[in-house]
Amino acid sequence: MEGIVAQRYAASLFEVGVEQNCLDSFLEEMTALNEVFTQNEELVKLLHTPTVSKEEKLELVENIFGGKVSQYVLNFLKIMTEKGRMDQIFGVYNQFKLLYNKEKNIQEITAVTAIPLQGPLFDKLKEKLEQVTGKQVILTNQVDPSILGGVIIRMQDDQVDASVKTRLEDLKQHISAIIA
Repeated sequence: MEGIVAQRYAASLFEVGVEQNCLDSFLEEMTALNEVFTQNEELVKLLHTPTVSKEEKLELVENIFGGKVSQYVLNFLKIMTEKGRMDQIFGVYNQFKLLYNKEKNIQEITAVTAIPLQGPLFDKLKEKLEQVTGKQVILTNQVDPSILGGVIIRMQDDQVDASVKTRLEDLKQHISAIIA
């Protein structure tokens, strides 16, 4: 779970997004920033290091992101930089996305399968998950041949394991208990 600092920064940005009716664009910008920072973790370290002055850090943020993100998001990055909180940027992104998904009634779900889910099977699973959750589902498929078959559904902190591997392990334990 993300830290309280990341939650507070995300909540502040989210509140501005609601007030300015910019939630969708804020999510797009934060997603792009998350990709930039993920690919350039040295940049995050540089913006957080105490050996570089705040003025230099703010100038760097302006030079890199000025004109590429909205003024709101740019100011947000500057505040995080001024406060020495750029090490929290990944957590802020994750928390912002959670708030956005809650506001828009979206549920991100991962389906782990032994082989890739494609076409009608993927669509049918997504449709069924939308019926069960009552939310718009963003479904991603993760392939793990070790589960042998079936599916493991992961959404936030919950997991439903209907894999062949787990069922075989359960059967093995049940048989062992009977024999013992």
